[in-house]
Amino acid sequence: MYTVVELQTTNGVTTAQHFNFADENQSYQKYHEILMYAAVSTVDIHSASVLNEYGNILKNEFYIHEQEPEPNN
Repeated sequence: MYTVVELQTTNGVTTAQHFNFADENQSYQKYHEILMYAAVSTVDIHSASVLNEYGNILKNEFYIHEQEPEPNN
């Protein structure tokens, strides 16, 4: 059993989704699909992880898109 977890954090609020797969390759397909969208996301922090049935993290990547603060003039 493999679980893919997607986390999205914006303004300090995190939402999570998970997807379960019996097949390892299908779990990696979903993992890379999430990262494909995360790469261009407007979410501050967008991540994906693959876990096995023991809770061990097999893969994890994230993108940070936080806005730079405006300089004070």
